[in-house]
Amino acid sequence: MSRCLACSQENCGYRRECDCDCHPVEWYVYMVECQGGSIYTGIPTNVVARVKAHNTGKGAKYTRGRAPVVLKWCQHVGSKSAATKREREIKRLSRAGKLSLIYS
Repeated sequence: MSRCLACSQENCGYRRECDCDCHPVEWYVYMVECQGGSIYTGIPTNVVARVKAHNTGKGAKYTRGRAPVVLKWCQHVGSKSAATKREREIKRLSRAGKLSLIYS
């Protein structure tokens, strides 16, 4: 068992869900390009770890048969609710709209 250096709670999951407010979780929205050219959008707290999970078959079901994936775009949004809202907005975009966002 380890204690968080910020809040002294055991196994608080620093940078993950935690009952204290001393180190809020930071959320991101990201887009990866899958093998075959499709674009997947998601929300993690750790983008690098999430992309690695996709590439090892442990990510979203959609990407399991479409690896390797390549990170194309990422945006810090802060809270989980803001990330979920932004993810919905992006998922409603056409492919052209997503590509425009990636290359802007």
